[in-house]
Amino acid sequence: MKNTLYLSIIFVSLTLLAGCNSCNNNANQKVIIKVDEAKAEELQLNLITERFDKEVLDIKTADITLKTTALASKYGKFFDLYTARILNISTYNKEGFTTYFNSFITDPTIKEVYAFEQKKYADVTPYTAQLTAAFKNYKQLYPTKNIPSIYYMFSGFNYAVVTTDSVLAIGLDMFLGADCKYYKMLTYPNYKTAMMRPDLIAPDAMRAWISTEFEQKLLKEDLLHFIIQDGKTMYFMDNVFPQMQDSSKIAFNTQHMQWLAQNESEVWKYFVNKKLFFNTHYKEIIKYTKEAPFSTGLPRESPGRVGNWLGWQIVRSYMKNNPNVTLQELMLINDANLILNKSGYKPTINA
Repeated sequence: MKNTLYLSIIFVSLTLLAGCNSCNNNANQKVIIKVDEAKAEELQLNLITERFDKEVLDIKTADITLKTTALASKYGKFFDLYTARILNISTYNKEGFTTYFNSFITDPTIKEVYAFEQKKYADVTPYTAQLTAAFKNYKQLYPTKNIPSIYYMFSGFNYAVVTTDSVLAIGLDMFLGADCKYYKMLTYPNYKTAMMRPDLIAPDAMRAWISTEFEQKLLKEDLLHFIIQDGKTMYFMDNVFPQMQDSSKIAFNTQHMQWLAQNESEVWKYFVNKKLFFNTHYKEIIKYTKEAPFSTGLPRESPGRVGNWLGWQIVRSYMKNNPNVTLQELMLINDANLILNKSGYKPTINA
């Protein structure tokens, strides 16, 4: 089994301005897409989905023994993963499990939030449709790869996306909207809640699946290798979501996309002048690759994770300037220096 548990990095994103090409940077026009969308669309794909959240939270105390036995039988290892690691309760076969599980499903706050979630997500068809289209593109690129079942779950505010070797589980309670009162009660910072929105369900889920399915040991644990690895994932996202705005794929808000469009050369200059690419200190690396209100050393108008965005642009430039390289070949390259050197990426430095 690949990585059993994966916490999706729920990226910052605010409401997008419809039709604003300058905000989106319209980057898809300069990207060489390797997937044939027409052929992908013809593929037959019946994505298996489960409303796991309903099966769990609709259990009545009087039926708990019978229902949990049924859930354990139906979902097997995932049910244990859910109760032991996502909810941090216990595994099904441990003594006291029923008591702990019943406490969770009958907790007044949990029941209140679950009711709110059910009202917001009475119908998940739009998200399943987006994921189906994405996995058709994925299947065209990798015909023999496994397509996961989609489980919509209630995570207890713990995880947005969880992957196993055959399951892509989405915590709907982590996508209730930036202004959700429960996030405020939990004192989540604004830069986190801004990205906890319904329209990011499909891109967050696919990013998680691609990241774990194509996880690769880094040749060197420096910043360059981290951002190029993520850049490869984002280029894969270009192919499974070729019509999606860049801002949704990486989940930056409109102002961040505008700032990056105007300051791409300044970001590049900052990384080069500070010799950041070859930094191997983890505390320094995360300053440019983890969620934050802005990126250290850059103006407060910059987004956090600007290194991830830069890695994406480098990989895009590499694929544009090396058109004979297939996506499959790209995903196998673990030498970030090779990609950088052959990318030809060097935005014009503003005077």
